[in-house]
Amino acid sequence: MNLVINWNLKSLRSRFSQIYAHQRDRIFFVFLLGASVLALLTPWNSFQSSPPTAEAFEPDTMIPLGFVLVPIELENQQSLESMIGSHAVVNLYKGYQIGGQKGVLIGRHLRLLRAPLNPQQFAVLVPESEVPSFVAPGAKFYAVVQNRSSQDTTEVMQSKKKSVEYFQGESP
Repeated sequence: MNLVINWNLKSLRSRFSQIYAHQRDRIFFVFLLGASVLALLTPWNSFQSSPPTAEAFEPDTMIPLGFVLVPIELENQQSLESMIGSHAVVNLYKGYQIGGQKGVLIGRHLRLLRAPLNPQQFAVLVPESEVPSFVAPGAKFYAVVQNRSSQDTTEVMQSKKKSVEYFQGESP
């Protein structure tokens, strides 16, 4: 058996030496081997012309039933742009062009969204029944940023009731 293996190795070695006796055959063999290794190591998906793109964010798909997005113009828009990202929770006040009047709170803990196609535009998420308050002509809106997880202060104040108990201590 050892003799058969030895004879096979010798015949294989002699065949390779006959085939690759010339210099150009050796160069061709090395080139073919290198190209094969390179083809195996190159991932096939790197030849795609463009990477897959994620779908654009569409705010109308995120509106809950019974609510609408109302585009508004904010008077303090430049200040807000540096403080909020794509959305925030705000208290919304309406100021009037008539001088001297204070702003009136028209919405508490409203969701303010930045327009995905024009980041300088904002909209608030409100119930459909409240839309007339937000589309009045000549109204100036001011937004005050709130903590997203905070509750309404009136609810917090009403829910916290303290009871004080007095004990009569022993006198010495």
